[in-house]
Amino acid sequence: RDWSSDVCSSDLVWTRLAADHVPTVEQVIASDPSAETQNDAKGWVSFDRLVSESSEVPEAMVHPEDLAVLIFTSGTAGAPRAAMLSHGNLLSNIAQTLGATPMHPTDIAFGVLPMFHIFGLNVMFGCVIASGGTIVLVERFDPTSAVETITERGITVVAGAPAMWSALAQMPNVDHESMQSIRLAVTGAAKMPEDMATLLREKCGVALVEGYGLTEASPVVTTGVVENGEVRTPNGSIGVPLRGVELRLVDENGDEAQTKFQRCTIDRFAAPQSSYPAKNLNATGNSNQHARSSEEAGTKLGYAGDKHMMHPQAKGQKARSHDG
Repeated sequence: RDWSSDVCSSDLVWTRLAADHVPTVEQVIASDPSAETQNDAKGWVSFDRLVSESSEVPEAMVHPEDLAVLIFTSGTAGAPRAAMLSHGNLLSNIAQTLGATPMHPTDIAFGVLPMFHIFGLNVMFGCVIASGGTIVLVERFDPTSAVETITERGITVVAGAPAMWSALAQMPNVDHESMQSIRLAVTGAAKMPEDMATLLREKCGVALVEGYGLTEASPVVTTGVVENGEVRTPNGSIGVPLRGVELRLVDENGDEAQTKFQRCTIDRFAAPQSSYPAKNLNATGNSNQHARSSEEAGTKLGYAGDKHMMHPQAKGQKARSHDG
């Protein structure tokens, strides 16, 4: 049934689900304390009570191929579906991403990206936690309070969508001094307007590292080049593939789009040693199996459907976003 008129919080969705519809769910953790009272007999517990009454729990043993999260996306199928990401998917992409754009235990990250989005869950939360850094969680983005938080907390790492960076770039009182603590600024999830990226760099001294990814890839596929703390990728470029990632540009018929750049591979970044091979970044599947894929040389290639063009820039080949 259509719940659109009823849903004002995620808890309300779960009140509509009978236990026999989701037999594998043993407990529901509610963000709203009142929901626990209303659903006392349905395996509910409020997050507040869970935290206050929790004692030390035994370490959970999981296999890299065990399902970790279901992240809903409509990027490759046109309709929302759940990408099934394993623990190995998430961990391998964290290792690859940190190999390209390292984070450190001394870093303080601005956590404004929502955790239900793979950008916020794995690129920000996952990478920062894996590095031993600190995250300042923010409920929602407000340009004025964001600048205040960055300044007062000495934020060193910021990841955000293009709309956030564009808003900061156009604020009248934001300058180099306001953003001087930021050493790594990342953007993705949509095309970053080149004029806004230029304005941000000239006005605030913030050079963006733009990347490309998709939920099914956990999510990073390409990222801008950072060498000795300097961004070496030109504005508008989504960078180079992560180590272990192979890209192929095709036309509408699935044929090579440009024979000059049949393959775009890179071994520039030395990812940290990991027990989870790079191939594990590919999603284990999706809830209704609508994703397209092909078997080639023993590797499953996913069709993203986004438009890009290749161009030689600076060092190596860069994948430049055309649109999407």
